Amino acid sequence: MTSRPLLATHRPQPYSSSGFAPRASSRGSAHPPSLPLNADEQPNVIDLTIEPTRAAVNSTGPSIPAIGRPDDHVLAQNNGLRREIAVESSDDAASGGAQLSPPGRPDIPVYAANAGDAEDFVSPRKVPTVRGSSPPPLPARPGSDAPKKIQQPPQEAVTQSSGLGKEASLKPYVLIPPPFAPRFPKERPVDFFPWSGNHSEDALSEQVTKQGFYDKSQVSQNETNTASTALRQTFKHKSGLQTLSSLFVSIYEQRQAHGRITATSTFKPPPRVTLTDTKREAWLRDLANSSVPLRRLSRTIPHGIRGKVLLEQCLGKNIPTVRAVWLAKCVGANEMRAFKRKGASAAFALGGEVKWVKDWTVFVEQFLEGVISNCGEKEWKSKMNYATRLSSHLFTEHLLDKDHYFDWVLTSLAGSSLDKTPIWLLVLQIFWEDLIQSRKNGSRLAQSLLEKIHMATTCGEKELFIPIVQRLSHLITRLLVSRPSNFVSPRRWIKYETILRSCIDHDDPAVAAIYARVSKRNLRLAEAKTRQGADAPKRSRSRLVKLLDSAKACFQVEELCSFCLKPGQDHRMLIQTLLEWVSSSYREGVFRVFLAVRILRELGDVGTDINGHILAFLGRPEQAEKICEANLYLLIAELVRCGHFSTSRYLQWLIARGALSNRQALSSDDPCEVRLLAELPLHGLPTHVLNLRRMLLREASFHTGHELRSIAQVKGAIAQELSDLFPAPDRGPVSEKVLSEISLSSLSRTVLSEVCHWIRQQVDNRASMSNPEEMNSLEQRTSEAGAIPVTVHEFNTLRYILEECQDLSALADVVLHAMSSINPIILASIADTLNANLGSFAAIGAINGLFHGLVERERAVSGQTSPEAFLLTAIVDLGSQIPGQDEIVRRLRQDLSRCEQRKVTAAAWSPISDHMPEVLPHTDIKEEVERTLASGTSIEKHTLARLFEALLLKLESVSKHSEEAINIANLLSRLRRFDLNGFDKLMIASLNRLLNDERRSCLSDIVAPLVGSGSVTLLTLFECSTKSWENDGDEGALNVKIRANMAFLELITDTTRARGSISNQNAYRWRLQQRRFIDDHALTLLASTLKVVDMIFQSKNAAIEHRLDCLLESPSFVSILRALIVHNNVEVQGCFRSTPAKSGRTAFLKFDHRVDQFLQENYDSNGLPDTSLVQEDVTKIDPGVRITRIMRKLDDFTLPFCKMNLQLVFEGSTPFGVSTESRQRSATNSLGRSIDSAVAEEDFIWVDAISVLNSSVASQIRERAEERILSLIPTSKIALAANIGDQESDRTAALQSLSVIAATAYSIPQHGAAQLGPSLVGKIEGLLQLVTPEGATENPPPVKCNLEEPSASRLQSGTIHFWVDVLLRIVIVHKGMFQPARAGALDQARLLIALCSILVNEFFQEESDLTDTALDVGSCLIDGKFNPIVSLLKFKAEE
Repeated sequence: MTSRPLLATHRPQPYSSSGFAPRASSRGSAHPPSLPLNADEQPNVIDLTIEPTRAAVNSTGPSIPAIGRPDDHVLAQNNGLRREIAVESSDDAASGGAQLSPPGRPDIPVYAANAGDAEDFVSPRKVPTVRGSSPPPLPARPGSDAPKKIQQPPQEAVTQSSGLGKEASLKPYVLIPPPFAPRFPKERPVDFFPWSGNHSEDALSEQVTKQGFYDKSQVSQNETNTASTALRQTFKHKSGLQTLSSLFVSIYEQRQAHGRITATSTFKPPPRVTLTDTKREAWLRDLANSSVPLRRLSRTIPHGIRGKVLLEQCLGKNIPTVRAVWLAKCVGANEMRAFKRKGASAAFALGGEVKWVKDWTVFVEQFLEGVISNCGEKEWKSKMNYATRLSSHLFTEHLLDKDHYFDWVLTSLAGSSLDKTPIWLLVLQIFWEDLIQSRKNGSRLAQSLLEKIHMATTCGEKELFIPIVQRLSHLITRLLVSRPSNFVSPRRWIKYETILRSCIDHDDPAVAAIYARVSKRNLRLAEAKTRQGADAPKRSRSRLVKLLDSAKACFQVEELCSFCLKPGQDHRMLIQTLLEWVSSSYREGVFRVFLAVRILRELGDVGTDINGHILAFLGRPEQAEKICEANLYLLIAELVRCGHFSTSRYLQWLIARGALSNRQALSSDDPCEVRLLAELPLHGLPTHVLNLRRMLLREASFHTGHELRSIAQVKGAIAQELSDLFPAPDRGPVSEKVLSEISLSSLSRTVLSEVCHWIRQQVDNRASMSNPEEMNSLEQRTSEAGAIPVTVHEFNTLRYILEECQDLSALADVVLHAMSSINPIILASIADTLNANLGSFAAIGAINGLFHGLVERERAVSGQTSPEAFLLTAIVDLGSQIPGQDEIVRRLRQDLSRCEQRKVTAAAWSPISDHMPEVLPHTDIKEEVERTLASGTSIEKHTLARLFEALLLKLESVSKHSEEAINIANLLSRLRRFDLNGFDKLMIASLNRLLNDERRSCLSDIVAPLVGSGSVTLLTLFECSTKSWENDGDEGALNVKIRANMAFLELITDTTRARGSISNQNAYRWRLQQRRFIDDHALTLLASTLKVVDMIFQSKNAAIEHRLDCLLESPSFVSILRALIVHNNVEVQGCFRSTPAKSGRTAFLKFDHRVDQFLQENYDSNGLPDTSLVQEDVTKIDPGVRITRIMRKLDDFTLPFCKMNLQLVFEGSTPFGVSTESRQRSATNSLGRSIDSAVAEEDFIWVDAISVLNSSVASQIRERAEERILSLIPTSKIALAANIGDQESDRTAALQSLSVIAATAYSIPQHGAAQLGPSLVGKIEGLLQLVTPEGATENPPPVKCNLEEPSASRLQSGTIHFWVDVLLRIVIVHKGMFQPARAGALDQARLLIALCSILVNEFFQEESDLTDTALDVGSCLIDGKFNPIVSLLKFKAEE
């Protein structure tokens, strides 16, 4: 029997060879106590590969530990292996029932580790004893920290663990430390071992009894003293240091050998068994419990836990990540083992494993996506943390398909909304380093990040996404710095360049340098790269012209102004381009003037010198060519009125230039810079400026008295026409001419400005009258005018004057004053006025305000009286042309529908014919219709037909736009409301008769009043004229078709006869409908004209051909064709290509002649063709000569017309017997020479011009340029040395040819030009051979030139670099032919080898741009492919 002290100090005990931790000493010792162990040095890891026999050595003996002393306890949970030993021991104890204390051991209290026990403390009296047992232990020493009372566990825990009256199931025994056990500073109890009887601590001896148990260090007898004595002699020799080194090496080898695990793993995948749901849940709970060892759980795993269910169970049970990965490995091992058990071949088994990995990856993706989709739910954050941690561990353990998983992450990021983007960024950053290793994934990542910034900056709630934008910017900068090649993509660079520039920090020199290099690489790969730098200002000019020519330019003033105010813009070039666009004869519309004035005012407000730029434009020597001077004078007049052009500065500039010297008389044919002196507005100018202008005009023999007389004459004519509007003191002298006899458009801008200013003042005075008596008399005089003293006649007359004077700013003021009227006729006239001048009012910036004011006024009028259908129709037509007014137009359409419904609904039940009074034979037809319409609201068909024929016959006999014609048209419009379908059938039949009747009067005399009153539409008339296109018939039927279509074309282009009375609203409405039909159906009208030309050629009727020539030469048709070519160039080209020219060449020749005249004819001051000059017949001109003339005329404004001319030259039929091949050969050679001349002058507008050519012509031009480049490349060192003197000219020629190749790249077939591939690769290989010495295979040194001068060697090196770069640029254009799946596979392999040689050759390393180009070209060719060459390219990319 041995007595053991309760407390004892510890000495350090070395680890045994078995790998177990040292035991704690139970007896006192003279040595100091050992230091506390660090909790972090004991990882909670379970080693499943430990040998089972070794673990079983310490698993024998009783399992009840002795608690006689506090330091015999340890926290078993901190050591997984001891936990397994304790569990196995506890299992044995549980199977054997209650254990008795062995001899020599006292009866001691026991702490139960099972929470389900009734008590944690068991009294010694409850432990059975045996005879001959040891006496009780000694009492505790003084100072012991044994507790006075052992607390019992809470009763609730006992109740929960005991179940509902059932016996608790046996659980593995787990040691827990007693509460009074000594602890280390970090609250970790000291180690202890359960008493098993065979431990050295349990063997009592005399020494142990006297001195206590402690660990003795096993000190070798050979190391009792220092080793310096033994080694000192060795170090004295020369080999001493070598001996010491060998000694250390052997020590390291021994340590490595002893530290390596040499035993094979005995772990086997646990088998799967089918368990009930209860047992499966219990097994999963044990797996989630870290105290349950995996060795016990690895005996079997439940069947049915796989895929997404496994992941969801891990999430629901909160299974530790390491254990979840262990379970996934076990399940996966069983799945793969199942393939091998089926006896499949190795290849099939390998395919099964790959399939399992892909399926498992899909499950992980679905699991993670499901967790992300539940964002915002309860405990979502903890679930998200677990899901991301588990997925990252699975990826680290190589349990996922890397490519599939990355593709899913990038696809999810690209398709996610901005709200969920932060979550995907979190997932993304976990795999960041692995993701950006591949250029394919890195490029997709860069695109997704840039697209997210674009979404965040363009959405409506920018402020909410500022943190996301900042985080995205940080990631983009990080990716740009680490992998700049991911941003090299020419197609995406165009879209995301601005976004990337806004993300990076330009103050950081390193980041700015990387961005500049990436930008340069993208521009190098882009098409037409050789002209980006030198032609940047001209490209900015071309873009401004395209913006100005856009259909909605008047409604995009802010966009145009922002473009002009962009930093870095050349304001001088922009203003001159703007002035050229305004005064160009190749554009239509006075709205250009007001749009330019708006933009110039914006530029003037930011400090731009508008006066200087305008004067520079006027003084250009090339300004001698005829332009539309009237628009230029109007623009300057508007700028003078708003104070943005200084008249005095212009006069000083004119005097300084001496422009008036030696000039006999000032006329309209003088240059603009001089003629402007007689076109300046006078109102608002100081007296000294007026005197100076008068003196200069007198010096130029121009008398200002003519101006004053013209102003007085026009004012007098207006006062006579509007005597009620202008009082007697303001009328001036009586004019000898009436207003309709005065040609306002022929007067100078000075006269027109003064007249318009006078009219504006009179209207303003009438609007601001405050005299009640005068106001009452005016209201009595013009009861129909409402609050403003302007009648319908007065408003229409003022509108006519201001539109003829083109002073739409004054017209806007008149419209604003007249809008306060309650007369629906005036309001309808205002709507038509705004509709007819929509572009100008939009450019001024007044259209939205005037439209909303008109709508509000219509509501006020409708509130007092019933709404008028014609007023609603006019406002709806106006609103449909203004962007952003869809909601208002929809409401107005509903009001119009209700208005027409009220007028059609029957107020009387009987039809009109039942109550028709007897009509006398001599009664006027208008009175008869008035009485008929007043007697009912429905009508029978025969009565409708009789009245319709009578009214239409009466209309044919009166003059157009007369008062009688308008009244008859209004009666027909009222008659239509009774029976819409019947009336329309009668109208269509009458129109067909009128179109085919040769004896009728002018068609416009009949149709214009009908269209103005709303009885018929021009679209209905057009359908009547074209309804028999497909019907083939005899010569008579052909003549009927020609007659009907020619009648309609002449009707729609007849603007001279439609002018009518200056105050006739019906005539104004007719002109508006004409213009609207042309704008909406211009292409259809052109196609119809082409068919008419074809039919006229078939008929061979000289009279009709003469009518056709007159139609094509008319100003209206010229204006239509000009506008079509400018705004719908591509569609017009398609019309010509799709024309079924049965006659061969007629349509092409007719329009070829007309389009060619746009480039060769001169224009008058109003921009109209000068018909006094004889035009040249293009059918008698050689194609080469025409091509040269077209290319000489080419600029940004003539570009659409030059493109049409080029198409007609190359695709038109041959005029005078020349073969098509010879015609195209001559035209192609001439075009090639013209392109060479344009490239030499650095003018690249020809690139846009030749885009209209077909592929065959463009291919000929491209092949010509390619052959030229290949012929200039040196093929030997002798040729290289001999070509030094001419290399500058050769380089210039090569760059010019590159521009041609890039511009005609659209002609390259999809599979590439196969015949060029071998030649191209051969040239690259030949240049590489020049720098590779004979016999060298890798890393060749730079070529050693035979010349002695170092400068010659540098020239040769630069020449080789240049030609290699040129060839690589051609490869970029022809990359389609270097595809492995096609015939170019061999060429691709040769090219890739050549690219690798460039990358590894030291000769090219000094040219970083060249190596970057080679790398980018190779990346474009082999993205997504895997071969050794790809690996080499990627390796160089990483470097």
